[in-house]
Amino acid sequence: MCGHDETISHITSRYLHLITTVRQKLGLPLNAQIFQITMKDADGSDLTYLVPAPVATGLSPTGRNTCGFSAYDTKGDCVVFLKDTWCVLLPDIIPEGDVYKHLNEKHVRHIATCLASGDVLGGSNAHTTQTGCFKDVSWARPTGAILIAHVHYRLVLNIVTTPITSFVSSHQYVILSILGRWPSHLILSLAHQDAYEDCNILHCDLSVGNIMVHENEGILIDWDLAKLTRDSGPKQITRTGTWQFMSACLVANMNTSHDFQDNMESMLYVILWIMFIFTVSCISDAQ
Repeated sequence: MCGHDETISHITSRYLHLITTVRQKLGLPLNAQIFQITMKDADGSDLTYLVPAPVATGLSPTGRNTCGFSAYDTKGDCVVFLKDTWCVLLPDIIPEGDVYKHLNEKHVRHIATCLASGDVLGGSNAHTTQTGCFKDVSWARPTGAILIAHVHYRLVLNIVTTPITSFVSSHQYVILSILGRWPSHLILSLAHQDAYEDCNILHCDLSVGNIMVHENEGILIDWDLAKLTRDSGPKQITRTGTWQFMSACLVANMNTSHDFQDNMESMLYVILWIMFIFTVSCISDAQ
């Protein structure tokens, strides 16, 4: 799917002197290989990030090939998180960077800050999938499948988080995922509630993989499937989200629009799933 990507390469001579610093800051072994990724800032200037091998990769051969990197920002001299993915290329899809910008402007709690984002290369040079261009040619086997174009996209966040499954007790997990912070006893709004009330944005993909932790604070990530509450119907041809945590209504009806209640039901399924998988209980494996 990726083809040839000219924006990622072995580290160039300009940044060779930073290799030791990068390995130290990212906690890498002394022989870890370092790569260089280039992006464009809002003003058109180059942004360069030094990264090791990705820390998270997409597991599905038909997915969006999402990779996550702990990266060294050469401009800001700091560690950031760089997300590399392929986004659905449809007119009503809001780029994740734009969603973050709106959320950050409204000071939505328990989310990261987006430092940079955009299509790889951008404009007419943007990396886009080409399979759909050949589905009707004479030598292609007809499948009847709907082929949706995707565009190569990158996003940089100001923090590197850890999975919610790294909790040390069931009490801490519930506080982190529902109230947002440990060990505070104040009831804090979850990020998606702030987004809904202040920005009219629905996350639409609450799952175990999207609730993270940074310095004992719950963080909601992956806003690439988010939609505006004023959107009356589905934005994509296929159902989006993580099937294990979708509401019963969304699973049963492909034409149902995602709403706030679906998010709340997904949160319940996330809690139950993690409790059954990662905590001690009287339920046997067979049960």
